[in-house]
Amino acid sequence: MKLPLLVLTSAALLASANAYSSNFNYNYLDLGYGTTNYDLKYGGLNESIDSADGVAVKGSVAISPNFNLVGAYSKGSTTHTFDIGAPLAEIKGKLEAERFEIGVGAHRAVGPRTDMFGEVKYVETDYTTKSVTINGADAFFFSDDDQEGGGYGLDLGLRHKFNSRFEGLASVGYEDVDNRNQASATVGGLMNINQRMAVGVNLTKGEEDESASAGLRINF
Repeated sequence: MKLPLLVLTSAALLASANAYSSNFNYNYLDLGYGTTNYDLKYGGLNESIDSADGVAVKGSVAISPNFNLVGAYSKGSTTHTFDIGAPLAEIKGKLEAERFEIGVGAHRAVGPRTDMFGEVKYVETDYTTKSVTINGADAFFFSDDDQEGGGYGLDLGLRHKFNSRFEGLASVGYEDVDNRNQASATVGGLMNINQRMAVGVNLTKGEEDESASAGLRINF
């Protein structure tokens, strides 16, 4: 999805006339665990990084009936065999991936049980290679190689309550971070345990990255 189309669609829909009132909560904290497959250009290489597992924290705070602040942090790691060494040498290293997001969101009811939302975020990523070995021997000159970058992300989606217990989510996004730009689609679901707690899952498919996560939501 092209960036201008996503921006214009978000602005038009969120600014449209509204005949419904929202019954969704935008004060929450998500605590989760997930896995991500990366396809990234790292240190001049084009590497496919499989299954970087780690923790994720995401939160939202309402600042008005239709606006909220959003933030997220995630950190994962995996042991990766670099393609550059094959077939002459086996080069392995621990890759750590960190991601930080902060931004503002807008939302409005578009049906009796459906909210549309949009988010604009600053995004920062940090990829670090540690403990590199070549054919089992330490390669200190490759270790602690850092690649940091910042950029922005946009999301547009829908939250829908199927009933008092189950909620679904679907969204599309676009981001441009450290010269990596990609569109993505996310689907997810929440099951309410009670008014304060819920459990959920999310799946995201991007042009370069894929991720899956599960966790606990605390409403406040």
